[in-house]
Amino acid sequence: MAGKKINILHYGISAHLGGIETYSYKLARYFEGDEYHLDFLYLGKKKPCFYEEISALGCGFIGITSRRENYFQYLKELDELFKKRKWDVVHLHLNSLNNISPVMAALKYRNKVIIHSRNGGDQLNFAKHIIHEINFWRLSRCTLKRLAVSDLAGQWMFGKDADFTVINNGVDLKKFYYTEAGRNKVRNEFDLGDKPVVVHTGSFKKQKNHDFLIDIFDQLVKLNPDYRLLLVGTGELMSETKNKVEKLGLKEKVVFLGQRNDIPDVLCAGDYFLFPSFYEGFPNALIEAEACGLSCLVADTITDNVVFDEICRKQSLDSSANIWANELNVMQPFDRREYAVRIVVEKRLDVESEIKSLSHIYVEVMR
Repeated sequence: MAGKKINILHYGISAHLGGIETYSYKLARYFEGDEYHLDFLYLGKKKPCFYEEISALGCGFIGITSRRENYFQYLKELDELFKKRKWDVVHLHLNSLNNISPVMAALKYRNKVIIHSRNGGDQLNFAKHIIHEINFWRLSRCTLKRLAVSDLAGQWMFGKDADFTVINNGVDLKKFYYTEAGRNKVRNEFDLGDKPVVVHTGSFKKQKNHDFLIDIFDQLVKLNPDYRLLLVGTGELMSETKNKVEKLGLKEKVVFLGQRNDIPDVLCAGDYFLFPSFYEGFPNALIEAEACGLSCLVADTITDNVVFDEICRKQSLDSSANIWANELNVMQPFDRREYAVRIVVEKRLDVESEIKSLSHIYVEVMR
């Protein structure tokens, strides 16, 4: 393969900032170059997150009709795409098996396929749950490579006895570390002064449990009205969350940042990270927060692999918002923030280790 680039097609990126979007950007930064060329397949007319940044690196984008817009046109364009073009590897990042049309289209035209489980569960309605189960059995007969961000994510998507490989998400420690400059920049931007600041990063969807997060913060400001909350992300439940914030009289204390390209600085500006997700595969957002030295309070649904005792506590989702608020209120901001990044290295959750493992898998799949 000397002199020939390995061409990889990635599927899963969307216009809503989340784990797959952040991960896609990371892959583009580390893989695009002399050895690899990356293309990203997205659905719908709206450009996906990090479109400009990823394009500037030399990666390509392919947009097709979304399922919701025109399902039959979507299937037709998928088929035409894989009929006309072939990649060395097609790497699909999935939160569930509710839609495997891209998988089947890629396999139909003899592409080497990787399915990468990104979640440890999903709150599917009855119909989607049935589709997920049907597709589970359909894929069990297919020859493809199965990856997962954790054992939990692999077992949920592929089955407890399935043959899958775990590749933990790695943090880019060149970006995610504490700096006073980053802290001051964001605090000055939002006039935060020396107030205690809580941060959450994640797309506004049911999984992230923003409704409960706002309940917790509502209780928190009753304990100390100086608290402020920074919410990073976009998504379908953003308007609903804004309405709840306004209804509770928290509008002056909650800042909706939308999509940001300076998340490390936002994390540096915070003191606490609140993460009450219903489920996660392998929460990169939490590791990034820990690397930046925030004291973290997370749901008991989070895998122990990313809960660093020095800096992070778990709380049950069955506990009340008041209990969560009281626990966060008695937590102290981590006083060795520059040291926090060393904890990530000791846990071997750095991006260099992750990229090396994924490179080996691409070569293995191509054989």
